[in-house]
Amino acid sequence: MKCIRGAILSGGQSTRMGSDKGLLTQNNLTWSQITASKLALLHIPVIVSVNEEQSKTYSKIFSADRLITDDKSISVKGPLLGLLSVHQQFPNDDLFILACDMIDMNLLPLQNLLDCYQLNSHEAFVYTTNEKPQPLCAIYTSGGLDKLSELNGMGQLKNFSMMHVLECINTKYVLVPEEQSQCFNNYNSSFDLRKKYF
Repeated sequence: MKCIRGAILSGGQSTRMGSDKGLLTQNNLTWSQITASKLALLHIPVIVSVNEEQSKTYSKIFSADRLITDDKSISVKGPLLGLLSVHQQFPNDDLFILACDMIDMNLLPLQNLLDCYQLNSHEAFVYTTNEKPQPLCAIYTSGGLDKLSELNGMGQLKNFSMMHVLECINTKYVLVPEEQSQCFNNYNSSFDLRKKYF
């Protein structure tokens, strides 16, 4: 039986936003709490991935057993570092990841992707919108993550972008229905926020 765990990726630098996106609030909840609650609707355990500088602040929001801090001994950067750091802690679990700024996500696309994963045997399951992959709302299997770790250890990952990662493993792409495309909004700057709220 497949074992799957949710992981909210909150460890980015948020340079364009100017402040930690995972700590922005809506209705008195942080974005990291909001996205974690969405994955929890799938009735799977959910942890939050953060970088070392964030761990103290996030420990006031989440219990210690729900936080995974980036392992700096893993020689990658970006979201892949968070993903492989979680994989290192839970090597037998497949990981359903969601970026902390995907606050418009709802249950239907999450459940649809989970159903697709349950019925297929690929190494990753990734939505596409407008022919563009959405690698931060995706499922990565433990086998696929093992392969990425091995490639990195052999110096065979050309770069650490998630788009390149998807090319290195057996990925199933799932088209997002047009009516669900707004679920994949993400917010990278204060300008994006103004468009959402004003």
